[in-house]
Amino acid sequence: MKYIVFETVGFTFPVIFPDIVNHCDIAFKDMPVKRGGKIVQLKPTSAGFFRVQNSPLKVVCFGESTSLTLKPNNPRDETLISFLMQNQGSYAFDNSLKLFDRWHWSKGDLKGVKASEASLRIREERNKE
Repeated sequence: MKYIVFETVGFTFPVIFPDIVNHCDIAFKDMPVKRGGKIVQLKPTSAGFFRVQNSPLKVVCFGESTSLTLKPNNPRDETLISFLMQNQGSYAFDNSLKLFDRWHWSKGDLKGVKASEASLRIREERNKE
């Protein structure tokens, strides 16, 4: 499977599609979209291929998109695709929750955690500060 991660105002989310489709058929560098009555840019920020490993369930991103000249941004991309495949809902991709803060990745305390649990942990931690 292939994927592209897009960023727009307030959201970062993946789009997955079959190998027979080119990355450039799904996206181009800056795509205007309508959101809340306003035109915003939907920007592809990373892209590549992925596979799902079993036992334990794990998403592995690899390769690159030559047509978009983008590479994977791991572990972010693997986590975003994992959240999507777990049907976590749009809050999993809400940038205001800061699920992908570098500090949390460096601690390694979000690996294998569902988006809902991760957002609760982060909120609790910020309330302590």
